[in-house]
Amino acid sequence: MLFCHGLPSAHVVTKVLCENIMTDTVTYRIPRLTKEQIENQVNRLTRLPAPRQVQDPFPVCPTVKLPREKLEQVTQRVFYHYSQKHQDALREAQLKREQERGFATTMMNSSEIEDMVKRVYYGNMERRREIRKSGEERLLFKSEKKIPVIPLRRFVDDMYLRGLQRIRDREKKLYEKYILPTEIKTLKISHAQAQECGNRLSTKNE
Repeated sequence: MLFCHGLPSAHVVTKVLCENIMTDTVTYRIPRLTKEQIENQVNRLTRLPAPRQVQDPFPVCPTVKLPREKLEQVTQRVFYHYSQKHQDALREAQLKREQERGFATTMMNSSEIEDMVKRVYYGNMERRREIRKSGEERLLFKSEKKIPVIPLRRFVDDMYLRGLQRIRDREKKLYEKYILPTEIKTLKISHAQAQECGNRLSTKNE
């Protein structure tokens, strides 16, 4: 008969007991496992499976390792040979175009190129300066009258005084237009005018 007991150490230990099973005619004997066999079975049952290596479904070509000399030869053949071939093609196209158009290209050194650039640049600048000067002389009006130079202090004072005078004139006009007609004037009359007024008033009462 077999008995299984759960151990509290998170793995299962199977304990096998052997008994004689008696029947009427045949006696069966179950073999007893040794301690080492039991430990092997426990380790086999509790051991985690090893991680499987995933194979690439589309395997690539294996990496070819080349020596340094071979790599330099490949670089020379691929890059420099292509560059040289490209330069030769450009040169042939340039020659063909020159033959078709009827002119030749002249190679110039750096000093000649610099002199040409300076001559063209400064020549254009000088021509523009002359054109601007002639346009100013032809179109702009230049008065021969000498303009007096006024000191800044005098100019500021004059502007300030003129502003004050304008304010005074405006106040005077407003006073004469709106306030002066409404004022009560104190009038002095002569003795004859007073006597005449008295006579007029006395005769009116009669």
